[in-house]
Amino acid sequence: MSNIRRDVTTLDSKWWSTSIVGMVTDPPELVAVMQQGSTTSNSNNSNNNSNDGSDDVFMANNNITSSTTNNNNTSTNSNSGNNNSNNNNNNNISPPAMETSDPSIVDATTAANNNNNNNINNNSENHTAASSSISMSHGKYLLQALSSSACQNKTIFNGVSTVSVAEYAQQCLTFMLEWAGHMSIPAVLLPAIPCQKSADNCLPYAQLLCTLAPIAAAQNVQLWITTPLNPEALERFQMIHTLCDAPSNLGCMLIFDASSNSNPTTVAATNNAAILVGQSVSLVHASVGCALRAVAFDTTAFLTNKRGYPTLSKSHQVLFTELLRRVGRTLRVLVQGIPFHHSPQTEAGGQSGCLSYLQYLRHLRQRDDVVDVLDTNSSQLEAAYLDHLQSPLQPLGDNLEFQTYETFETDPIKYSQYKRAIELALRDAISLNQLTKLSSNSTSSNITTSTTTTTNSTTDNNNITNNLNNSTTNNNNNNNNNNNAGTVFGVTILVVGAGRGPLIRAALQAVQAVHLAAAGGISIIPTIVAVEKNPSAILYLHSVQARETSWTNTVTIVECDMRYAARNQILQSMMQDPDKCADICVSELLGSFGDNELSPECLDGVQTSGIIKETCVCIPQSYTSYLAPVSSMRLHCEAQVKAFDAATPTEGPSGKPTGSRQALETPYVVRTHAASQTHKELRCWEFAHFQKNDQQKLVKKGDAKTISNERFAQLHFTPNPTQGAGNGCGYGLYDGAVASMAASGTLTSDMAIHGFLGTFHCVLYQSPLSEKDNSLISIAPQSFSVGMFSWFPLYFPLRQPLYVPHGASIICNMWRKTNMSQEHVGGGGRVWYEWCAQVVAPGGTNNGSSSGGGDTKILNVTPIHNPNGRSYFVRL
Repeated sequence: MSNIRRDVTTLDSKWWSTSIVGMVTDPPELVAVMQQGSTTSNSNNSNNNSNDGSDDVFMANNNITSSTTNNNNTSTNSNSGNNNSNNNNNNNISPPAMETSDPSIVDATTAANNNNNNNINNNSENHTAASSSISMSHGKYLLQALSSSACQNKTIFNGVSTVSVAEYAQQCLTFMLEWAGHMSIPAVLLPAIPCQKSADNCLPYAQLLCTLAPIAAAQNVQLWITTPLNPEALERFQMIHTLCDAPSNLGCMLIFDASSNSNPTTVAATNNAAILVGQSVSLVHASVGCALRAVAFDTTAFLTNKRGYPTLSKSHQVLFTELLRRVGRTLRVLVQGIPFHHSPQTEAGGQSGCLSYLQYLRHLRQRDDVVDVLDTNSSQLEAAYLDHLQSPLQPLGDNLEFQTYETFETDPIKYSQYKRAIELALRDAISLNQLTKLSSNSTSSNITTSTTTTTNSTTDNNNITNNLNNSTTNNNNNNNNNNNAGTVFGVTILVVGAGRGPLIRAALQAVQAVHLAAAGGISIIPTIVAVEKNPSAILYLHSVQARETSWTNTVTIVECDMRYAARNQILQSMMQDPDKCADICVSELLGSFGDNELSPECLDGVQTSGIIKETCVCIPQSYTSYLAPVSSMRLHCEAQVKAFDAATPTEGPSGKPTGSRQALETPYVVRTHAASQTHKELRCWEFAHFQKNDQQKLVKKGDAKTISNERFAQLHFTPNPTQGAGNGCGYGLYDGAVASMAASGTLTSDMAIHGFLGTFHCVLYQSPLSEKDNSLISIAPQSFSVGMFSWFPLYFPLRQPLYVPHGASIICNMWRKTNMSQEHVGGGGRVWYEWCAQVVAPGGTNNGSSSGGGDTKILNVTPIHNPNGRSYFVRL
């Protein structure tokens, strides 16, 4: 093994790193018994074949791994290593597949490869078939010994006693995994699941994995089941994963070989190839949610270009590129089989002979469309959060940390959109004569100049100004501005939840942008009232105010919970003078699901306090919550692991564990990665601020207290033949190109749903004067704000995976519940969500509504999660 490591690292130390992956193969003595049908096998017979298929070592390089696998028949004439195998027969069990550290085995591998390469030119088709059989059939006799009823009466001598073939196979697999742990091998490749879909045929394999998975997990060994890219194989893996109770270290490895290549030569063949590519794109999307850990390319999958180097077909390039774009940061890539393009004897090919294949895969990794996804600054910032479940913030119950504020403030999109929203609101307020006129002279430029901030926002200001000047609204604004030439306006901007001041800076920048773009010398004198309840953040705001001259006479800092504004003297004085009330109210209280951080309750508190004018504009104006099913074994496993966390974080690891029910009834904020959104997201509900009556006037102070923020939505997700390929992991912009490719082929496979993803679409401001003038932010895939990372989706797990047959629909019921006991008194109220799901038989729904004929047939149903907020709620 040490020689192999040196061979890999000396190829190119800049790019390659060393890693070993083991493969389970059939012991030769077991092969002899299974093939010949004999009832016993003595040690003399096994000695003659001890080297057959004994070396299956994979060398990984920066997520790209080379491997050398040998056909049992290709090394039967090799005598090297026989002494070693004689010694092994003295042990209880001798797993040849894992004994990779003996130099004699490396020599046997090299000799076998040399023999194979000498015969490639004579009969390449035979070697193609042989290599393909290696990649898909390793360990098949072990599985047959475990599951075949014909093998129940067969016995074998294990070196100590005669045991049944099934028992011997289980001993071999157990010892191989123990050997892998002893050698610190991070992952072991397991045989493919038997082709039959019936659970009875998978039971022996699943039963064995239930035993082996904890053994491997104790030694930090991953188990990867070889899985071809077809619907039946993925369904079998889902069945095995469920039968094993979803162990976190059990994953799948997709395999590509010559059988998956398509080279169309006619129009009909071209159409068939397009259908196959479309189905493969959908399968790749589905496989990402099936605990995909690695992808392996057999050497037979590679074609030869004009220069004699390996290359992949166009369809394989498309699939591999999509895999890299989706899970390239965590995916392992392997090459296995007999090298056909370079002899392993040459130095350029390395000892495994797979260097040319690895270099080509590295070339695909460096394509622009892959680099633009994996190597950006935002992707590097997100790396630590991939599939990491975080409990949602308790913004009213807890105070945020300095680091949390700092992370949110680095978002390049959010605050530029807030700035644009405030600027649009100011322009419309001037046009509609909603601001207070302080004077009618043109000598106020010195005042407004003092509001210039020291942040590097000149470019953003110019861009927004240019965009606004080109709009219809600005033409109207300019006409009104001519009438207001030389006028000084006063505006009061209320910032609710000021944090460390990013919204204050956005407001000052917006005022300055309006002043610079205004015609006729219009000036604005802003008064910004920053309300914040976090004492530490208040301290930071005062330090900024002492430093920033633009804040000195403009910003008033108020330490107060906005729901109790009447208790604060500064805010009381504003309530008593209508001219001092807020013209614009700005907040960033949105959560991943829109309302899950109590934005409705907080902004309703602003309205009921009487601190706003009747013409006051709220930013955000409205936000809509969306929901979509998600398939992700990884997320479900992560939620199950949460059951062992302490229920009370302050108690530490020794505290009472959370428990499985509570862990799986709690929504989590997560940057989805190894997940597949299976349907287009649907609208749940909307909140709009401030509340208005039927005459579109703001609801008065007393009436606003009676408004209910409870909601209910029933969403019908109709069948999607591509299983939502264009939606990706549920975080990011909808990919129309991928959806178009996937639409050319239709999948007929079943799928498993592990929960729902909650997202939101927010209208910060929509101008009443022009539909084109608006400011939006969104994390819903259909309208995602590219580059924004302040919010990740909210994952609502299901206690058990929900299996959805082909053609069936999913119905999700979602409630938003509130308990306003001791309303507006601290510690009394809470808000929580309840959810459940149903699977409806094909034909049971039609475009989101019940079909006209007969009752709907329900195939499956989940319990209502989190009733009465028993597992999770947000404190008011």
